[in-house]
Amino acid sequence: SQHIGDLNDLRNYDYQKEEIEQLSKLLDFKSDRVNIDAHPGYQNYDDDYNKVYHHHAHVLSAMAEHGLLGKNVLGVICDGTGYGTDGTIWGFEFLEVESDYRKFKRRHHLKQFLLPGGERAIDEIDRIAISISSKTERSIFIEKTRQEQIMAILDKKINCIKTSSLGRLFDGVASLCGIIQKVNYEAQAAILLQRYAEFFNGELKGAYTVLIDNEELNYEPMIKELIADINNGVTVEEIAYKFHVWVVDSITSVINKIKSEYVVFSGGCFQNVLLCNLLEKKMICFDINYFFNNEIPINDAGISLGQSLL
Repeated sequence: SQHIGDLNDLRNYDYQKEEIEQLSKLLDFKSDRVNIDAHPGYQNYDDDYNKVYHHHAHVLSAMAEHGLLGKNVLGVICDGTGYGTDGTIWGFEFLEVESDYRKFKRRHHLKQFLLPGGERAIDEIDRIAISISSKTERSIFIEKTRQEQIMAILDKKINCIKTSSLGRLFDGVASLCGIIQKVNYEAQAAILLQRYAEFFNGELKGAYTVLIDNEELNYEPMIKELIADINNGVTVEEIAYKFHVWVVDSITSVINKIKSEYVVFSGGCFQNVLLCNLLEKKMICFDINYFFNNEIPINDAGISLGQSLL
């Protein structure tokens, strides 16, 4: 069917059920197997159904589109939210898929940070900014009292969810830069951060540190340098651009370390045209076959193809 969207709205949930019934009648079939996202908090979750991990489905959607099923592939996922095998929220993952594409191995990922207040941090993104900068200087764009309140939540780990999401990191950086502190729709902060970066047309002075600790991409040195740039009066446009470059440098550093013959890129963050353009310029230097979703949507509208393969 068409992409129906998030099911946390009852109207969407009911509409999905109607679409399944209508398509079953139209195509004259009765399903004997139902595949769903593995997230136990989603509205259509049922333990009796076949559970598919979100980012595995993203990788498979790109692999299927480009005829890579059965080959050894490195999937680079840059996304907002996806339930992981360890019960935390993933979103900046390097997944290795071998000839048996029903299985995958998580090779590298963004170092996890906490979302204070759980899902509230998705809307009140200053919570994320305070979390990712908690080991460095405090943000100059967030009220002192507010920072103290959120730090108390972090210190006591009250309703704090672990995540390795690049989408949430985009949110936190946008907040640290003073661009926006509370969002009204999905990916608003990331879109605004991209827009500021696109306005930068000067000469880039240095780059943020990429640090790989074993299997983790450590964002902390980058955040420390980013806050120093803010305090030193570097423009938001340049900081936003440098952050995009850091994401690309992080991706290519891991790719260079793993050295897979085939690489696929998928996930909602790759709707960011600037990020993709910067990444493709770097990928030219590698003797690697790489692919993005093209005909199949690169965001969550495309994962049903990946889910259907398992």
